[in-house]
Amino acid sequence: MRNEGPYLLEWLAHHIAAGVSDFLIYSNDCEDGSDAMLGLLHALVSQLGEAEAITLPWRLFGSSGAVRASDAPTTGRFTRAAPQPCAYPVAASFFKTLFRRKSRFHRLGIHRPRQRDPGRHGAALWVDGSGQPLPESFALNEARINLYGLSPATDLVQLNHYSLRSAEEFMVKRARGLPNRGRALDMAYWVERNLGAEEDRSIERMVMQDRAEWQLFGRLLMVPEAQPLAPALARELLALYRGKNG
Repeated sequence: MRNEGPYLLEWLAHHIAAGVSDFLIYSNDCEDGSDAMLGLLHALVSQLGEAEAITLPWRLFGSSGAVRASDAPTTGRFTRAAPQPCAYPVAASFFKTLFRRKSRFHRLGIHRPRQRDPGRHGAALWVDGSGQPLPESFALNEARINLYGLSPATDLVQLNHYSLRSAEEFMVKRARGLPNRGRALDMAYWVERNLGAEEDRSIERMVMQDRAEWQLFGRLLMVPEAQPLAPALARELLALYRGKNG
């Protein structure tokens, strides 16, 4: 994570509503106070069976014609996305990975974890976003970070990727750069990813679940900088967390 402060509270609220109980967040030289804000997918995992990793397929969301930044939730502001399937750009078929810690993987990767020597441990068991097994050739090819050529599979999970947001927000992202690559964030990047051939509001099924968390976390936006949380708000947040996690 790098300088994601404007979206951090929404992201946490959404994932808590989705059933996530613990977060491991890496800070990459944040300069916008995101680290300080941090100080202030059980249902999916149950579908894995014996699998050790599940691909979380991206769907690229464009700017939806938005020019100005807004503090309204990202999921409601941007609803136009790349068509499914989408052959170009290749980023439209990228994925992230949810994997078991006690498995044949030994360390994290940007898109997929690194596997222990398959010659000694065998290929890890991968499934797609619909819970169907992926071929062994996919499991063994650690350089492969896309699902190009495979059938779209999002019955269980789809990862909405808002890599642009509005034109104004893209300029802020352009100023900070990409955290792990030297590629320029220029007009070519904007044109390549500003896709909106189809409307996708599937994430709205989470809206009612998000609402209580978002309203509560949203109150944190009104806490003055460097001022501790009011005890009543702190207790309310703690009660919400405990209620979500038994």
